[in-house]
Amino acid sequence: MSYHVEFETRARKEFLELPQGIAHRLARAFDDLKENPRPPGAKKLFGADGYRIRKGDYRILYTVDDKKRLVRVCLIGHRREVYRREWLLHDKHMAKYMGEPSLVGSCQDIAED
Repeated sequence: MSYHVEFETRARKEFLELPQGIAHRLARAFDDLKENPRPPGAKKLFGADGYRIRKGDYRILYTVDDKKRLVRVCLIGHRREVYRREWLLHDKHMAKYMGEPSLVGSCQDIAED
């Protein structure tokens, strides 16, 4: 049984602003997360309940809920920018993004836009 991939509002916005070639590469990564939410090369985030995968110069930060079979994409960005985000530095603030999110859709929803 595969997982469902959902996006935080912020992640969706970041994805839609990417150049088309990079967006296609990341879309394939989202499809892969449906089958294996912890693929080889995925790293657990330090001090937070989430994971990170690398695709070229871009990073995808996400959480996994095994009970709900849900992958929640929290942040997408260039490697030089993504770890500078203030919310990654504070576990309490990170909890806001790991709780109930303001989700805007799945990978199919974004692909249809």
